[in-house]
Amino acid sequence: MSYIFEESFEVKKFLSDECCLLPNQIMIPQLHQGNSITAIVSPILFYQNLPLQLEYGVEPEQLVFTPEMNPVEGCMHSGQIVDTIRHLYLGRQPLLVKQCTRCGGKAQVQNMTRTAAIRAWDQRWTRACRCGGIWRIHKASQ
Repeated sequence: MSYIFEESFEVKKFLSDECCLLPNQIMIPQLHQGNSITAIVSPILFYQNLPLQLEYGVEPEQLVFTPEMNPVEGCMHSGQIVDTIRHLYLGRQPLLVKQCTRCGGKAQVQNMTRTAAIRAWDQRWTRACRCGGIWRIHKASQ
């Protein structure tokens, strides 16, 4: 910091301009939400006549609500699935993943354990997701 204060005004201005151009020169990876947000309680619920009659196994179209995720300016979207436990990219359509029934988070089925700490972390999440939901195995349909 002292280097910046000791320099002349032109150097400070040049440094400031370089810092402003920095976001245009780098690629910022997309920030992923830990889990997807899809809810059955939408803002439309408050305008419905109550009580609602719902049928078991049928998703009511008028109540489904997926909030918009505002992307970070300048970040790139790869469309890849991210493992919610290990924070790894699994690819666009992984062949076999386990998906949480509560939050929709996805994780690898195969463990590539290397150290005892990684094995302990993986074992912590073998039965349930971080949110407490149970896992279901999903195969990619081709």
